[in-house]
Amino acid sequence: MRKWMTGAAAVLVVAVGGTSFVASAAPAAVEAVLAPFRWSANGQSFSASATFHNGTERVPGSMNYKGTTYIPIRMAAEALGLTVQWDGKTSTATLVDSENDDDPVSDVPGKYPNASYTVSAKLVKNAALYQNMDEKGAVVASGLKAGQSVVVLSEAGGWLKVVADGRIGYARTNVTDYVPFAERPAWERTADSIIEAGLAYLGTPYEFDADLGQTATFDCSSFVNYLYEMHGMDMPRNSRQQSGLGKTVAFEDLRKGDLLFFTTPKRANKEGVDRVGHVAIYVGGGKVLHTFRVGIGVTVTQLDKNWTDRFISAKRVI
Repeated sequence: MRKWMTGAAAVLVVAVGGTSFVASAAPAAVEAVLAPFRWSANGQSFSASATFHNGTERVPGSMNYKGTTYIPIRMAAEALGLTVQWDGKTSTATLVDSENDDDPVSDVPGKYPNASYTVSAKLVKNAALYQNMDEKGAVVASGLKAGQSVVVLSEAGGWLKVVADGRIGYARTNVTDYVPFAERPAWERTADSIIEAGLAYLGTPYEFDADLGQTATFDCSSFVNYLYEMHGMDMPRNSRQQSGLGKTVAFEDLRKGDLLFFTTPKRANKEGVDRVGHVAIYVGGGKVLHTFRVGIGVTVTQLDKNWTDRFISAKRVI
């Protein structure tokens, strides 16, 4: 009798069909019989004697434990035309109908990198980086050169809190090209407020068809819906509906707050609005704020060729 075993204090090996499989330690020792079980789905046949590659190693196609037969979740999902999205942070597997997959780059191998988002300003003349914001007794920390870029952390009363050459300090606003929030046009203030609110949810888990009105999880369109309705705009539920709003703008004319729409591998060959499978918020600098994959959640992404090749349209709604 062929058996698959896992133990609490050991890693055991069992041979199946000439191939060895390793099971890592489990909370309690169990013995699972590799019974001659067969099943089929979507025209494909499977059996316990066949093996399945789970992305890391080959494992049995099924096991029987105390009269119940178990099938690898990824194997069953793929046989049914579903994809498995794994969140290593919570050890959660989510089965997603690929027809409804928000992920435009699901066919790109490997992990997709996150990008950073910062607000920068450029020095218009030589100036000083101060240790404090004292109008009369500000202590100079170092010098700043015209043309130098700094990262702006906050603004207050004619001063900017910045990062320059890896050092945090303060610079007078009027020595930079930075435009204070109150002096920006209305559309830009709204866009900046939406982006700031969205950045507060970085890392929030992705969940397809997440409920509206809550912030524990988002999918791409519920995230957009939440942020824009928070700022007084009516926003439909899904990305295809959202793509019908606003004024179409060219990719080279994008500005903060524009909505970008992408297709996905499953929708790439569809026509019209049905090609749309994902929405993201443009934040400037060739980057978007969005959510598109379990295990990543809300994130900022640099629009490289993998994304621009899947770009469909951009809409200005602010």
